[in-house]
Amino acid sequence: MVVLCNTDLEGTLKVATEIQREIANLAIPHETYISQIFTLSMGISSLIPTAAQSPEILISYADQAL
Repeated sequence: MVVLCNTDLEGTLKVATEIQREIANLAIPHETYISQIFTLSMGISSLIPTAAQSPEILISYADQAL
């Protein structure tokens, strides 16, 4: 899990893209029917929290985005 405070959705997408790029550049062997190297799937969400919301809601949104 990566939590980026004070980062809008556009900034979050840039960071996520960079993380995926760096993981791909590592070329970690992982032979499956899908890929020969380790890959990463991410569920990305953005939220401006309120006092009425629990942190779990952000995690739920990210899970749904997968």
